Order: sequence, then C-alpha cells, then structure tokens
Amino acid sequence: VLVVFGHAAQGIQSNMNVLDYPGYLSVSFIKNIVYSFHMPAFFLASGLLFNNLRRKLFKAYLIQKVKK
Repeated sequence: VLVVFGHAAQGIQSNMNVLDYPGYLSVSFIKNIVYSFHMPAFFLASGLLFNNLRRKLFKAYLIQKVKK
C-alpha cells in the first residue's frame, strides 16, 4: 500500500498543474514521511526472510514457497 501511495504521490507531484491544488503540501508531506521509512522496512523484512532461508535447505524452502 505504501509503495502504491508513494508512486501515486510522485505522479501527482510531477504534474505541472499540481501547484494550483490546495492539498499539494499535504500530499508532498505524506509522501516524504512514507519514503522515510518504507524502504528500510522492506530491507528489514527481507533480512528476516533470508534468515529463515539460511536455516532450511534451499530446495525444501523453494518447494514450500511454491506450494504456498
């Protein structure tokens, strides 16, 4: 959800007519907040998932993920 919102906010921000929109500052502010933590959250989640991968054999882990 955060990725979709961030990209939508970038699209709004790249529009040249956006400066006429009264909610521009709030969209820009929320985008800056989302971008300040969503990438570190993805790195944290990938690190937690990689830790599980190290514990299992790769083949067994891959089969389990495909079944899910």
